[in-house]
Amino acid sequence: MEALRFLRTHVASGWKYSVFVALCALPVVASVLEKFTRRRWVFMDADAVICAAQAVAAGYSPYAEGVACPGLAPAPFVYAPQIAHALAPLVDALGALEARNLYLCALLLPTTLFLIWFALFRANPDLPRHYRWLAFAALSPMTFVCANIGIVMHGSVLASLLLFRQRWPFVLVVLICTYIKPTFMGYFVVLLMENRPLGACMRRFVFACVAGVSTVLLTIHGAGESRAAWRQALNGVAIEAQPGLGLFARLSWLGIDTGSPAALGIGLIFIAAMIMAGVVIARTGNRSEDHRLILGMGVAVLCNPRLMDYDMVLLVPYAALLGQSIGGLRGRILRFNLSWGLVLPLAAGALAYLFHVNPYQRTHVAMFAFSVLTLIIGWRLWQANGVARTAVRAYIDRLRTVPLKVPIRFQRKA
Repeated sequence: MEALRFLRTHVASGWKYSVFVALCALPVVASVLEKFTRRRWVFMDADAVICAAQAVAAGYSPYAEGVACPGLAPAPFVYAPQIAHALAPLVDALGALEARNLYLCALLLPTTLFLIWFALFRANPDLPRHYRWLAFAALSPMTFVCANIGIVMHGSVLASLLLFRQRWPFVLVVLICTYIKPTFMGYFVVLLMENRPLGACMRRFVFACVAGVSTVLLTIHGAGESRAAWRQALNGVAIEAQPGLGLFARLSWLGIDTGSPAALGIGLIFIAAMIMAGVVIARTGNRSEDHRLILGMGVAVLCNPRLMDYDMVLLVPYAALLGQSIGGLRGRILRFNLSWGLVLPLAAGALAYLFHVNPYQRTHVAMFAFSVLTLIIGWRLWQANGVARTAVRAYIDRLRTVPLKVPIRFQRKA
């Protein structure tokens, strides 16, 4: 019996489903409460930005060490210096604690609730609710207590996709986010998942990526004299000390330097494979607009080589979409193995927390399982879908016939 069928049969409704939901929610909810009740380190990412802005307002570098920030417990500041310069007048006018409280209440809390609603409670009968809760159990408590601005940015990107039928607001929001965090340029993958001809999707994707690269170059150019200090902070913290939960973390386990050319090459191959698998999944099975949106956002998050805790909320519906896609594969044995390959690591992570099995890294295992399942599902659908292969070959053949140089004729003025 496949995993989803088992869950729907034995944990369908009533008290059994309530216990199932409670067990899935317990690792995250209990960990978050523990952070606050035991006064653990929280809101460190918001404190980092506010402290850097306070340092700039006092005439120091945002990367200066030993700057006093009373009432704050900041993590290292790794953003571009112009971010701290832009916020310095606001922090100087309101005060550090008041600025943090304003951010937490006006931006972070509403956005977090919005993301949780979309991930767990938004009506979508095609996405198995059991898979949603199992994926939620894999989230880290730091997702909700670090107060990283990335949460607000993820929520802004999602809102731009849900509120507007046209895609230019989405592109604009992603470009703004890319100026702050270059990895957000990966969200342009959503354009490849739309229900349009492949050529049109490719053109929109390429144009958006060109704009994104230009935005990143603008960020680098705007760093000015602080560029070297910013680069040092990025290398020391973002790449070496905190590789995250994605590809960089797995490369670190293998002893590969995350800043090496080998890591760059592996990263490019991984990103290309993930995007191609996502496109195949999107173009197979008559996907709805909601499914394409969830698929694109999930692939974009997983493609981030430095996947962090605050990036993972949108992987909750993505995991449910993967589970739903497994049911469309050919081969009963394959569906059985993949469905339990998704459920067992997630369920084991929740049970490991319940029984205090600390060595089990449920979040790392879940991120690895999502990536592997995406690649396997994409490959199997590609093998089974001759229409998709024919369309891709036809598109490549059309590209080969396009002349490299297009003559431009100018008319002489009389």
